[in-house]
Amino acid sequence: MNVALRELGSTRRPAPEDVELVACATVDRMSDQEVRSCEYYDGRLGSYHERSAVASVTYYQGKILARVYEVRTTRYIGSVTLKGPDTAKCDSSIRITMPSDGAEADESYDRHILTEPSRKALTRALGDFVAGRPHE
Repeated sequence: MNVALRELGSTRRPAPEDVELVACATVDRMSDQEVRSCEYYDGRLGSYHERSAVASVTYYQGKILARVYEVRTTRYIGSVTLKGPDTAKCDSSIRITMPSDGAEADESYDRHILTEPSRKALTRALGDFVAGRPHE
């Protein structure tokens, strides 16, 4: 089990007989309050000119709720909620994908992104379950 934790995010799968616990995660917003909003023109941050394609990216603080179960018995072990950061920075550029069906692209594009807890925080929280220290 510790091997799988160290490789969180890896595409390598542990042998079924080595798996003791499984975590089922859901992602959601902490609230409807924006963390940051970024405006892009033709995919570049803040460089408006006439006839620019406008894109707006709004960040919200995200949270992950992980419910942990014992694999052998399917018994619920506990859960942990991890918060994403309450800050975000605007990337210098973004990719705007145009419609592939030949239709005209919409003049505006609005995208919502949730901040995510770090992989280190997630690994530490799930590691507590492996070590027998459930969070609830």
